[in-house]
Amino acid sequence: MATTKIRQKIGWIAAILAVMIIIFLLRPSAAPKPKTYEGMTIEEWVTLLNMNVDFQKEREQAGRALELIGTNALPDLERILSRRPNRFRETVERYAVRLHLMKRPAPPAVHPLEMQSRACEAAYRLGEFANIDISRLVPHLRYHFTNGTYADSNSARALAHAGPTGIATLTNQLFTGSRNVRDQSGWALASVSRKPEVYTMLIAAANFEKDPAMQANLVLYLDRSQAPAELVVPLGLKSFRSGDGYKQWAALSLLRNYMNLPEVRAIFEEGKTNRDARVRSAAERALANP
Repeated sequence: MATTKIRQKIGWIAAILAVMIIIFLLRPSAAPKPKTYEGMTIEEWVTLLNMNVDFQKEREQAGRALELIGTNALPDLERILSRRPNRFRETVERYAVRLHLMKRPAPPAVHPLEMQSRACEAAYRLGEFANIDISRLVPHLRYHFTNGTYADSNSARALAHAGPTGIATLTNQLFTGSRNVRDQSGWALASVSRKPEVYTMLIAAANFEKDPAMQANLVLYLDRSQAPAELVVPLGLKSFRSGDGYKQWAALSLLRNYMNLPEVRAIFEEGKTNRDARVRSAAERALANP
């Protein structure tokens, strides 16, 4: 009998401790009240970066506001980008709801992954348009870029404008990432491809790449690089000689910037009779408008 009573006491103590732990884990955090700008917090401005065409006006307003807020937006963007799923807390909340210790929390207005994608967009707006140093965000941008969190395009674009560490992340992924990550890296680097450290890596990646479509994409991403002819013309000629229509079209897009060279012009003359309509059209347009 005594043993049974002891067990019951232990059970009650364990239950009380469990309830206390749940209450402790689910208590509201005592975070300081966020600052507002024009009456809205950074998170509220980021929420308005909605890609839906029906919200284009609000999106443009939010973009301008964030660019004006500038460096002051970085701590809040870092906080949003650093959020990670907390499976333990989610489990505790689920059981607390079942035990009627708390109400089921309302779903967020914007899905957390979508919110982080919008925060990545806010980051590239600061770096690209407002010329703000966003390098402190690189670890979080790298995470979202390489972990498939739905923010790959926006995080890649932000990395391209996050200084040397951001560019180094992208150039590394040109060689080591999945196919999509490699492609997104090249696409993002195209916007800063006039930097020697960028176009040399894009050229190296195009020569290293084994996927024919990716090879063509990397050639296209060099289109605005203005790299020296001795570096890019051999790549363009190699791409054209491959016989693949897409790669040939990409080669002409790149080589059009170097038509003053006889060997390049000869390629465009040859392209006029190519079996691929895209290649013929590109060659004819370039020769008509040198």
